[in-house]
This record gives sequence, structure tokens and C-alpha cells, in this order.
Amino acid sequence: MELLNSLLDKYKNIRPPHDAVRSSVVEVFQNTLGIRLRKNDVRVERGVVYLSIDAHIRQEVLLNKSTLLKKLGALLGKEAPKDIK
Repeated sequence: MELLNSLLDKYKNIRPPHDAVRSSVVEVFQNTLGIRLRKNDVRVERGVVYLSIDAHIRQEVLLNKSTLLKKLGALLGKEAPKDIK
């Protein structure tokens, strides 16, 4: 049993691939705000989503930031981004 536990401990800290997080961000934005992003518009670093989008779209995102973060949290769990900039 100890051997099995030590083997499984290796996999406790597996994180979703960066591309999967970006895809989740694109999906949540589309479903919540109707904003169509490309994965190339999204960068995630150290728990922060950085967007390369127009200023008027950015304002809409920032107005709905808390809703978007909650939905990302529900989708990604503890690996969800904590902020959007």
C-alpha cells in the first residue's frame, strides 16, 4: 500500500496543459459574454489571464471579471486563474 501511495504522490501536482487553460478561458468568455476570442489572444502566467483585445471589449471583460473568474474556478478548480488583466 505504501508503494502505491508513493507512486500516486507523483501525480498529485499535475497541472492542466497551458493550452487547456487558454481553451477554457476562450470557452467561458464565449458562453458568458458572447465574446469570441482566439487562443492567441489569451496568455496565462502565474494565475493571471492577460488579454490582447480591443479597449472596448476589455472594458466589458473588466465589468464582468468576478463572474468570469467564478466560472473559470468552477471549470478548472484550484488551477483557475485568479485575475484578469
